[in-house]
Amino acid sequence: MQKNLHLQNNPVKSPSHPQKSLITFCANLPFRILQLSGFFPTSIKSSSNSISPLPTPFYLSLPAIWLITLICITLFPLFLVSLTYTQERDEIPEFVMQGRNTFLMINVFYGVASIFCPILSRLILFLSRKKFATFWQSFCLLVEKFQTDNFDRSIQIKWSRNCWTKFVLHGTLHWINSILQSILYMKQGVLSKFDDGDILKFWNVWIFSLNSVLSCFALHGLIYFVASYELIVTLLLQSLSNLRNDKALRVQELVEVYIALDRNVTEFLDLFAKYLNINIMYLFIYLLYVAYSSYSLIRIKEYVLFGLSVTQMVIGVASLYWLTSCASGVERGSRQFCKRVKFESFEISKKSRAVGGAGLVMENVERLPALDPIKLDNTLLTLDLRLLISILAAIATYMVVIVQFQAMDSS
Repeated sequence: MQKNLHLQNNPVKSPSHPQKSLITFCANLPFRILQLSGFFPTSIKSSSNSISPLPTPFYLSLPAIWLITLICITLFPLFLVSLTYTQERDEIPEFVMQGRNTFLMINVFYGVASIFCPILSRLILFLSRKKFATFWQSFCLLVEKFQTDNFDRSIQIKWSRNCWTKFVLHGTLHWINSILQSILYMKQGVLSKFDDGDILKFWNVWIFSLNSVLSCFALHGLIYFVASYELIVTLLLQSLSNLRNDKALRVQELVEVYIALDRNVTEFLDLFAKYLNINIMYLFIYLLYVAYSSYSLIRIKEYVLFGLSVTQMVIGVASLYWLTSCASGVERGSRQFCKRVKFESFEISKKSRAVGGAGLVMENVERLPALDPIKLDNTLLTLDLRLLISILAAIATYMVVIVQFQAMDSS
């Protein structure tokens, strides 16, 4: 209780360094996207130099209210499954002439997954919104260590520009492609029957499409933090490579920063492990469904919808590649940092023995802890490029199985 009162009286702030904190300020765009998508139930206050979560009650926070609203309205299509089952079955011949039961089951399976996975993700984020404020404070304290002249600011500027460009490009392409795809689908399957008074079906498809579009932004927050960790490891490596004077003291300072990074990554995994697992599973189901839709569309010669479907799959794979490549970069960079620390410690100790000055320098070097590479993993999965390869291989395998089932299905 006292901790909550303290947070309300003292909002969590970003680093107060005179220089602009590019790492924390870059969070403004993905956080706003997540608020719009209903995956960030926390109000934030952004300025020219910082961004701060506001620990307001959920009933006074517009992002939290919007999240709850999305949970409620996305349950609506679930109640219509039994009501629209017959109509969906009658419309299947427009899309597939053989294996209609297989086609219907895949659509129902994806529909249920696209409802429950986002709801579970939003509930997890809503319940852990207070923990996020503490995690953000720890993240900002870590970032504040890099607002000095010891770390190259040009790398941070380039990283910030690249992140903003990628977030804007992903969001723009995803929205345009999804809107065109939804319009064409509703024009073919729904709007043509709108004159019959099927308003319920139109509302169902509209909510289903909106939920699918918003759910594809769920990884933006994870991408931001993992990309930030990759940048931090890069800055540590560069600083370690540019050591000139007082090597022993500088190595010890960098090791302390590395330990702080390791602790923050552990907090990140503890906070977002369930959220990450659910979204990776949903993204796998989503990509498999899009792949099957592309296969069905090319068979009925719907080339425009096929092109949009393939584009949507490329966008989804690109976002997953961004996340997993950054995670692999963290592991690869941290492994190199650990090796370089061992080499630098050996060189310092060798030079100290050569001049006969063991003293304080040797004592500081020998006290350096044994460091391990940083891996973003939990009990279910390891976040790296191998995960992306495994997902793509599984999609290809399941597509072969589904096509064979559909060929044997005489319905």
